Order: sequence, then structure tokens, then C-alpha cells
Amino acid sequence: MDVWDYPKSARHQAAIDRMKPERDAALAKSSAMKIKLQREQDTALAVKEHEAEMIATRAKTARLRAARIAREAEVPAKKPSRAKITK
Repeated sequence: MDVWDYPKSARHQAAIDRMKPERDAALAKSSAMKIKLQREQDTALAVKEHEAEMIATRAKTARLRAARIAREAEVPAKKPSRAKITK
């Protein structure tokens, strides 16, 4: 037997029954606030992860661009010769 499971008078039970919708509403509101807070935290984390990925992509792009430019500077581009085709 639980502490709260004891015989109650009709008046006492009626008072409990009148408070039930308020308790249910408060519980629902609390639950909704927890869900909203969790979504906000998830969103903030996702934004941070996205920003980190974008920074990493930009850094990688800059590194690859610098490597390509250095490679092109080392080997001068050969212009294709226009060889005459003889028949």
C-alpha cells in the first residue's frame, strides 16, 4: 500500500479530483518546456557543428588552392604546339 493510497472522505476525494486537471496541465506544460529546451540545445549543437564543418572546408580549400598554385608555379604550363599535319 502506497502512502497516498488510503481511504479518503468524499469531500477530500472531490478536492483531489478538482485539482487533477490543473496538475495534468502543469505536467503537460513542464513536459513541453523540457522538449522545447532539448530542441533548442540540439539546434545550437547542430549550428556549432555546421559552422565547424564550414571552417574546416574553407581551410582545406585554401590549403588545396595554395598547393595547386605552388604546383603550377613550379612547372610552367606548356603551350600545345601547332604541328602541321602532313598527308
